[in-house]
Amino acid sequence: MKGRRLHHSRTAPVVALVVLAALWMPAPQASALTVNTILPPYTDTADGVPLAYWFDDFVSYQNNLLFQMQGLGLSTSSGIPLADLGDFSGTGVGTGNLDVLVATGALGADNDPVTGGLVFEDPIPTPTGGTDRLLNNNYWGLDDLNNDGTADLRNGPVTVGQVLTYLHLFDPENNIPVFVFDNNQAQGADNTLYVAGEVFIQDPVSGINVATWAVDGQLGPLPGLLYPALSGPGNDTFDLPTDFDNPSTDPAWVPAPNELTFTGLTYSYTVNNNRGSGANEFYVYAPSMNLALYDPSYLFGGRIYLANSTGGYEEIYLTGQVVPYITVIPEPATLGLGLIALVTLGATAWHRKGA
Repeated sequence: MKGRRLHHSRTAPVVALVVLAALWMPAPQASALTVNTILPPYTDTADGVPLAYWFDDFVSYQNNLLFQMQGLGLSTSSGIPLADLGDFSGTGVGTGNLDVLVATGALGADNDPVTGGLVFEDPIPTPTGGTDRLLNNNYWGLDDLNNDGTADLRNGPVTVGQVLTYLHLFDPENNIPVFVFDNNQAQGADNTLYVAGEVFIQDPVSGINVATWAVDGQLGPLPGLLYPALSGPGNDTFDLPTDFDNPSTDPAWVPAPNELTFTGLTYSYTVNNNRGSGANEFYVYAPSMNLALYDPSYLFGGRIYLANSTGGYEEIYLTGQVVPYITVIPEPATLGLGLIALVTLGATAWHRKGA
């Protein structure tokens, strides 16, 4: 009996720790909706071809390139099979789906409501027909389309907390919004669309932007060149384009050509970046845009500029269906299980020592 009591006295604290660890573990949090696509690490390549490109603070993926590589059964340079990352067809997001419209030419389109019954500010109207640029009335998120200081009453403004609530419906661990571009240009080499813009977080009291992320072409010494994401981000400053009539000569613009060809180590890829309305061509996000770091009451907004817009109207969405690839960090439940395992191992060692 004496030995038994000694055994119990040694393990009782351990049992208590195990119970405490189990009580500490929260129930697994399930998201109500499904993530369709995970973007591969932006520093990765596949078949020797970069998977993403920097445009100042944002990285950009060409959906059609990833779709072709996925169909060939390729893996990324860090060993991730593209087949494991979901749907790169580019048809599962957009108008009429689960996404927040930031800009569209669809008359009457709004964000009232979107997924989960959430209401967001109405989208920016993009050019259609003979209008080839978007220069004014191009702010979203402030409820002030032309940034004149007067509220437009368009279901805005948008807060950081709203965006996080929306993102967490799909993935409770994702705090970085992904933007989707649907290119709808007329066919032909001279119909390259040019894009520039910025996203910001603004203190609603002072009106000062506390954080900004730019998407522009400032990385290039010559306009129209692509710079792999592994080369590093830009200058953290929005370089406003100045030439809307001849955008190909202004390096501040980001070109979105209709078609590009990439030569890999094994395969060659002809990428169609203009598959018409409803087929999304580009996924972009800023790796440092972790919204969880900011006051949820701050405003989340941006402005967008377009040049040489031909054919139909372009569309831009904010989506929770597409998320960046991020190394998995143990959740509290996982950490709790780890604690139990460590405590159990400690109990075993303690018992053996005393035996």
